Amino acid sequence: MRAFLHALRLLAFLLGFYAMSLGLLAVIVTVNVALAGAAMKQGYAVVVFLGVSVAFASPVVSGLVASVRGANRHRPAGVRVTEDEQPELWARIRAVAAAVGTAAPVELWLVAEPVAAVWQSSWVLGLVPGQRRMALGVPYLVGLTERQLDAVVAHELGHFARGDTLLSGLAARNRVGLLRIMERYAEDGHSIGHAMGSLFAGYARFCLRMTQAEARLGELAADRAAARFAGRDTTAAALRRIPLLAAAHTRYIREYAGIGIDAGLGLLPPVEEVHSGFAAFLDSDTWREEEGRLLADPPREKSSPYDSHPPMRERVAAIEALPADLGGSRPEETRRAAIGLLVDPAGTAAQTVRALPWAVGMRQLPWRELAVAVGSAELDAETAPLLRAARAALRGPADLGALLDAVDASKWPEIVDCMPRPGYGGHMLLDDSLRARARADAADALYSLALAALAEDGRVRWELDWERGKHLEFDEGLHAALDRAVDAAIDPQDGAGPDTSALRGLVGSPAERTPAQA
Repeated sequence: MRAFLHALRLLAFLLGFYAMSLGLLAVIVTVNVALAGAAMKQGYAVVVFLGVSVAFASPVVSGLVASVRGANRHRPAGVRVTEDEQPELWARIRAVAAAVGTAAPVELWLVAEPVAAVWQSSWVLGLVPGQRRMALGVPYLVGLTERQLDAVVAHELGHFARGDTLLSGLAARNRVGLLRIMERYAEDGHSIGHAMGSLFAGYARFCLRMTQAEARLGELAADRAAARFAGRDTTAAALRRIPLLAAAHTRYIREYAGIGIDAGLGLLPPVEEVHSGFAAFLDSDTWREEEGRLLADPPREKSSPYDSHPPMRERVAAIEALPADLGGSRPEETRRAAIGLLVDPAGTAAQTVRALPWAVGMRQLPWRELAVAVGSAELDAETAPLLRAARAALRGPADLGALLDAVDASKWPEIVDCMPRPGYGGHMLLDDSLRARARADAADALYSLALAALAEDGRVRWELDWERGKHLEFDEGLHAALDRAVDAAIDPQDGAGPDTSALRGLVGSPAERTPAQA
């Protein structure tokens, strides 16, 4: 009864929005009809009057469209798998559905992101339920055990279990509608639409404040449903693991699989190795240390009255307060990762990467070649400002050899003065602090230019491993020697003059004749 009344309240709130919108449109139409005769007497007034009417009506119509847009068109960016293709995973999901007392989904989608979700299409504002679908992220299959995956699936299906949310389709559909209303009206900025929309956005915020507390209770109820099936400790472990996997996946994409995308090169590692790489990253000492730190001191979660989920710390505490034998004394079946439930894990996981919209057209490279391509692009970007400054100061072509010649000819300060000043439009401002920044930037760029030359010669190499990510490996003693050589060339100590001989010796750049010898 409580769930039924909650769903009816959600429906009443959404219908209130439609009543406000349609009422306002009716007022606009009524005013139009009443003033049409007067406006027709002067032609220009018709245009002005219709323009004002449209300006007031368009945000209302836009909000109505936003509230129902794509309600039943949710299709994940992944691969749909059938029972014939993945029998073991489907059997597991059906067993969980039967245990929590609800119907299994009719479709199962595997996706490349760390998500788990069940949704149900609906019509007539959620009153008529449709097909139920489920999405599972391969990173969860990689990072959770089979029993922990049971807990996650039981939680998602628990939202639809009898006695929890009798009208879950209605509740979910209308909550999404209210969120879309609020988001749509936040986009208009300073305009008539914004002024009109602020009224409706305020109404949507009020509705959500009044209903999201019930949604958070629903999440806790779904956690209890998971614990009744998978066990208290397994469910608590799964809940702790989920934010860790999200953090690990974000870092893995940023520092490994996505480096070729962030660099603007349109490069990916072999798609068959993207998820196996994530598994290797999870097993690295670097991530295990980070995981231990996050478990010992979890980051504080920001909370909002509009949140649909309670903080994870609160959810874990609620589960751990349950009886230890909840769900029976089921022994741990296996510590095997849930990815083992898949037929052809590498091939199936690769399909989910190919299904990502942004992955279309990406070129694939082996991991080390990917590191080389990205590292080389980074060095090019770091050296470009110095080379531009050198061309401007020397009025001619610029490369490493020309720069070392310029240092020998005491022209390095002129090049530094031509270095761009961020935030100052590239003007040659000679403020001491800006000059110091330009000197540091120029020195870093010269170092990167020397690195690029050494990389071409094979004396430094871009590598990638799960402990250190993308990094440079130097021949023995070369790293320190390069530091000393760059310092001797442009930052000599104890009053010594610039000396490029050591740097030339390292990079193989012959000394050019000085002007005095010409």
